[in-house]
Amino acid sequence: MNLFRFITLFFLCAAPCFGALKKFPKDLANASNTFGMELFYMLNQPGKNVVISPFSINSILYMCYLGSSGNTQRNMQQVMGIKTSPQSLSKHFGDYLSSLHSGESLSNGYSLGLNNGMWIQKNLTVLQDYRTTVKDGFDGYISDVDFAKPAQVVYAVNNEITKASKGRINDFLDAGDIDSGMRMLLTNVYYFKGEWKFPFSSARTRQAVFHPYAENKPVMTRTMFGELMLPYYEDKYVQAIALPIKSKSTQPDMEMVIILPRKESLTPPFNYLYNGKSIQQISLAMRTERVKVALPKFTFVVRVPLIGSLSTLGMTSPFSPEANFSVITGKRNLFISELLTQSYFSVSEGGIVASAGSTAGFQIKSSVISKKAKVFEANHPFVYILRDSYSDLIHFIGEYDAPNTEKFSVPKVTLEPQAPEHQQQGPTNVNPLDEEDSSNPSGVEGNPSEGP
Repeated sequence: MNLFRFITLFFLCAAPCFGALKKFPKDLANASNTFGMELFYMLNQPGKNVVISPFSINSILYMCYLGSSGNTQRNMQQVMGIKTSPQSLSKHFGDYLSSLHSGESLSNGYSLGLNNGMWIQKNLTVLQDYRTTVKDGFDGYISDVDFAKPAQVVYAVNNEITKASKGRINDFLDAGDIDSGMRMLLTNVYYFKGEWKFPFSSARTRQAVFHPYAENKPVMTRTMFGELMLPYYEDKYVQAIALPIKSKSTQPDMEMVIILPRKESLTPPFNYLYNGKSIQQISLAMRTERVKVALPKFTFVVRVPLIGSLSTLGMTSPFSPEANFSVITGKRNLFISELLTQSYFSVSEGGIVASAGSTAGFQIKSSVISKKAKVFEANHPFVYILRDSYSDLIHFIGEYDAPNTEKFSVPKVTLEPQAPEHQQQGPTNVNPLDEEDSSNPSGVEGNPSEGP
């Protein structure tokens, strides 16, 4: 039995996009978000700083789905919540990708690119219709390789991935990841770079206390401070802000939403979101406020295996010898042997390496200035989401649990969310934001090229 492997990779960074503005259909966006949230729940390990890109994972699974047939197609369709035809999905996804692709220059917008590739064993027959789907629907490239020479394949794939990720993902594969039975490799690299619409002043960044998840001892980490006019939400359990990314009128609005539990607790931050309001509900309920923000600078690189979690969610047919990917080769001779994802996410004063942004401008009004500023101090674990607010589509989701990168291990969990703690109170400690100078409520220092 021949093997079919694919790998998906992602990065997060603040930047722009060019092309005709397209809206991802609501039913597909909802399905993508729901699937992404369930997958993140399966993968999330409190204390491990897990981050994934549901959009990137969906994009490569879409490529596989469009090559599937019979029970395999129905299995993928059910787990991913796809309610449209393969032809319609291909068209809508291709249209949306065309509005996301952009050049290198920021030019008052964000820069976003998706790099899809299909690596085929020499002499393996791949039907022309599927080649066209990859090239036209996913803007992908096709390369012939010899999996009997793993070192050459690893070099070629890693070289392409390094270039597509602007050097942020290196040596993704090693020779042990390739075996002689492999016949096809699909890769997906997502890159986003953009500037905050309201940057943090680098002059105000300093060491500050952070309380890691389930740890009694606080640590010090580089933290950005600012007083900004931002979309803001609060209830008795969480606070949330949206940090808009600079964008052009031809680009979907991108923003980074941060959801912060009211205080440190044994409940993982994501569970407050998973069991409560949706990200879309929180975003719709946000109102422009003057907010004093304290947010850690961070860079995470996380590599995550996916087959185990997808199987737990019920997607099993693509990974079994009974898989049917006959749309690709005309034969039932392929199945998925491995699925990996690696994410790079970086947040600094000037912006983020991730998808995010908003074209809405927030001007300071006298009626708002008269109010006392809200305090949003992210000095304990929080969830962050990079989303296209125009289509309500999640591009990245992660949980910041501690200011350090820890090795990821495959979790053994079931999809049974924990109930949130309903007696959450606000922080009682002295807030270092009270010491901040608020004479400049919208400082504009900072450069997204600066590393955290």
